[in-house]
Amino acid sequence: MGLRADTRDRMVAGGLELVRRNGYSATSFRDVWTLTDTPRGSVYFHFPGGKEELGLEVIDRHNQAWLSLIHRAADRSDSAGSFLGGLADAIAVDMGKSDFELGCAVQAVAVEMSASSETLRQATADCYRQWTDAVAQRLQDFQVAPERSRVLANATVTALTGALTVARSLRSTQPFDQVADVLRELACALR
Repeated sequence: MGLRADTRDRMVAGGLELVRRNGYSATSFRDVWTLTDTPRGSVYFHFPGGKEELGLEVIDRHNQAWLSLIHRAADRSDSAGSFLGGLADAIAVDMGKSDFELGCAVQAVAVEMSASSETLRQATADCYRQWTDAVAQRLQDFQVAPERSRVLANATVTALTGALTVARSLRSTQPFDQVADVLRELACALR
């Protein structure tokens, strides 16, 4: 990877960390170049579309991380229930490792920007659709019927993103434990 690509990649990674920690609105380009130790002018060079362009890159990076997490949880599971419970557990572990400081960048952007940026709203909506599609497909791999897998996948994504908010507020993984239990039960009931 060249120096130019490395600088841009560092800025996206730094932007992701900052948005996960502080939210989109509270993250400035100054924060990004300070955290990533990159020159001020490089922000404008790499993101000529401004903060919204960086926001789209942050959303995409976080989206890819969640899709990977979904597939890893499924690959490590032997049933629909263990898959959904394992997914909740994996997100809880990530949250605990950050001492409840790092939330979901997609969720932060969706909450803060959906009313003021159609571009960012569409990007976050696309992430939620992709996560739901991935969970539904993996549930079907565990013989959950397609129509039921779709409902359960939507409930899963909704419950997990809600648990992120509550866990950060409580500084506890308990919301994930409870969501994992409910999702396991639902997976068994919907088969």
